[in-house]
Amino acid sequence: MKGSALVSRVLPSPNWRERSNAALKYVIIHGTWMKSDDEAIARLRDEVTEVSSHYVITRSGELVQLVGEDKSAFHAGLSHWDGVKNLNDWSIGIEIGNDGKEPYTEAEYATLIELLRDIQSRYKAITPHNVLGHDDIAPGRKTDPGKHFDWKRLVSAGVVSRP
Repeated sequence: MKGSALVSRVLPSPNWRERSNAALKYVIIHGTWMKSDDEAIARLRDEVTEVSSHYVITRSGELVQLVGEDKSAFHAGLSHWDGVKNLNDWSIGIEIGNDGKEPYTEAEYATLIELLRDIQSRYKAITPHNVLGHDDIAPGRKTDPGKHFDWKRLVSAGVVSRP
């Protein structure tokens, strides 16, 4: 399974398809909006839900891989950005454990920054400008990673550029 060397566990999800193109250009950051990390991982691995992501970062900062980066995970849904539609085919999806009401943890930010640096070193097209939130690519439909997500921290780390 193609992915980051930072992964601590691989728990394959059946919810993916072959990419319709080979040009990875974006990373999409999500909040799980679930009470527990185990519940979120189970949902992302349940073939009935038909949702997944490439990675999950747990509240403790553990990095779990569900889908290989060379596959299209089902994380973006109906989406568009900068003239591109169906961002599943163009992106890597990262889910971060959060119920939507709590702050993200220090461990989550540390792992996310390290993972983004790793991804950006391997895919030159995934610049800080191309790291987006689910709410950016599905406005009015999705709100994650949400109001508790500290984009400024990622900007300071040099892995994201936000207006």
